[in-house]
Amino acid sequence: MKESAGVYYSAAYQDGDQQVVLFTSHDGLSWTKGPQVYGVAADTPLETELTFTPSGKLLALVRTDGNDDELLGDSGRLRTKICWADPPAYGSFTCPSEFDGQRLDGPVTFFWSGRLFVVARKHLQGTGKKRTSLFEILGDFDHGGPLTLQEWGELPSAGDTSYAGIAMTDPTHAVVSWYSGDLQADRPWVLGMFDLTSIWLGTIDFSRL
Repeated sequence: MKESAGVYYSAAYQDGDQQVVLFTSHDGLSWTKGPQVYGVAADTPLETELTFTPSGKLLALVRTDGNDDELLGDSGRLRTKICWADPPAYGSFTCPSEFDGQRLDGPVTFFWSGRLFVVARKHLQGTGKKRTSLFEILGDFDHGGPLTLQEWGELPSAGDTSYAGIAMTDPTHAVVSWYSGDLQADRPWVLGMFDLTSIWLGTIDFSRL
């Protein structure tokens, strides 16, 4: 959920993973259904992270699980759709491009010093394993231009993992939280889903990036 000008915004995906829709609220309790963010059912759209850019445009990163052979993320295409809506109404979205080669599961985005970062789960194809990693979104994210994705590094993670939180503690440091299975066991994700996980806390020093 994100807030802008006193309005709360959240994206939700339909049962059956058919489409993602934008919802708005003025109190965080009652929500109004808005425009479709992305609706290609064959792409299996799921979790969507919203980001308001400095220009006011709304960026939506849509996880797409693809076809039946791609659902687990261990083979086939890895894609994250890049969608945009214009202020002030955010009445419609266009999705002109995608991150090809990275499916960002459960992403959380945040700005630091004018730079846009995202912590999300990535897929180590061919191993059945996944990691939580820090990425930076590069390009014209303020005006809806082309975007690329740079990975800075993995956080300690294994098994079932990710779904991070972030909070700045001073101008150059942030505390990040995520969950992870046992690091030494390093089980495949399909086994890690049924195993115990721990909540991790770490500090990111942005002055070193």
